[in-house]
Amino acid sequence: MEINLKDNIFFKTYEKKIKLNEDIVDFILSDNIDKVLFKGEPNDINYKLLKKIIPLSEKNSDPELVRKKYQNILQLCDNSPYCIIYRK
Repeated sequence: MEINLKDNIFFKTYEKKIKLNEDIVDFILSDNIDKVLFKGEPNDINYKLLKKIIPLSEKNSDPELVRKKYQNILQLCDNSPYCIIYRK
């Protein structure tokens, strides 16, 4: 499943790590690896990156709100074990 989070930032989930690795190799081969913001397990993402990718209405939003929005996104994706966040 692929979700457009913000302007040109996308969140894509995977059930198997091999599919994630295939997409990462595609990014490398097309010289777009610098567009990958995060890859791996969705729960390992740090707060600093979450603040950048989650659309917020205010500049200084509540950290719990940011985490809650991200958890809602994960639930929409059926809590898939792997994800990639990238710019198009």
